[in-house]
Amino acid sequence: MDYEHAAQRLTEGEKALTKQERFHKLLYVDAPSTDLDFSWTNVSNEDLKQFAVTLAQYGKEVLSSLHFQGNFIDHVGLEELATMLPYRPKITYLDLGWNKISAEGGKYLRNLVEHSHLKYLNLNGNNVGNDGATQLFEGLKSNTTLKTLNLSSNWIGSGKAIRALGDLLRVNSTLEDLQLSHNAVKATAMQYVNEALKVNKGLKHFDLSWNNLIDGGAKGLAAALMVNNTLESLNLVNNWIGDEEAKSIGMMLQSNKALKELYIGANNIKAEGHNHIIIGLRQNTTLQVLSIGSSHISDGDVPYLVAALRQNTTLTTLDLKGNAITEEGAIAIAEVLRDHNHTLKELNLSNNSIGPKGVQALIETAAAFPDLKLHLAASNKDERSTKKRPSEHL
Repeated sequence: MDYEHAAQRLTEGEKALTKQERFHKLLYVDAPSTDLDFSWTNVSNEDLKQFAVTLAQYGKEVLSSLHFQGNFIDHVGLEELATMLPYRPKITYLDLGWNKISAEGGKYLRNLVEHSHLKYLNLNGNNVGNDGATQLFEGLKSNTTLKTLNLSSNWIGSGKAIRALGDLLRVNSTLEDLQLSHNAVKATAMQYVNEALKVNKGLKHFDLSWNNLIDGGAKGLAAALMVNNTLESLNLVNNWIGDEEAKSIGMMLQSNKALKELYIGANNIKAEGHNHIIIGLRQNTTLQVLSIGSSHISDGDVPYLVAALRQNTTLTTLDLKGNAITEEGAIAIAEVLRDHNHTLKELNLSNNSIGPKGVQALIETAAAFPDLKLHLAASNKDERSTKKRPSEHL
């Protein structure tokens, strides 16, 4: 289906048609498709009701994905979806991001996940709150299909919802990707999740970025990951994590055999904490991506990093953007990549202050190893253009 013009098909040149007739034309006349995109098209609860009627009346098993991001759907419209989708087993993808579901939609979220066949559900930016999230997590206890859930930016907080999440993770082995970014989750509530992760066998990707895990939340999580052998990706960016938590994370890296990606930049970690993480990297044999951007890493931290890169043979991506590395540190990194570590394939040093000599050393190393991608932004004060310099985005 032509997503870009989906809204136009419903509004231009068809003034005589009812909404139900317009939906029928779009679904079954214009171009039957497995995907239907109504993102940012002012879809209302009434529109959703007519859409449900159309699907029920004509009954063709065509759709597998529904995109309703950025509309005006609240708990009333959600009720329509929760009623309709159990009878549409082929619809496994639902995007409801940035609507108006709120806590009032909690019971319908529960019904939705208890009875539908969804594998992907995006609820980002719906302000479902603690009560709505609690209902959703309770419903997921019996769910055996949902693999990806995005609950970012929902003001969940640290009340009963996080306890319910812990209960869920103890019994659910289907959910693989959970996004809880920007939810004001605090360390005190994370104990329930951390304990559950010790026995969970399903979750592979966990995004906890932009919460507040200072004072023990990340420390408990690190302890859980010394036992957990399933989680592959963890995002802890911007969580006020300090050196004590970093020390625990470093110890976890020495023994964990499952984690492949760790994002821990923009926290409150200083030199001591960085060094613990880097020492953990030195012993780690599975981590492939390490992102510690915007973390005040300086040339004084580079010797620990160089020592780790000499020994580590699994890391393929290292993100150090937005730190305080200068020419001296850049040259040391270039040398270890030239002479010892040939595993790393992508290095981001953009927004540091490595200077022309540092840039030159890195470019010469990349010239010798064509598989190595460098990200070096203009703020590194190299005014020359070079074909060896790729995009600035890692």
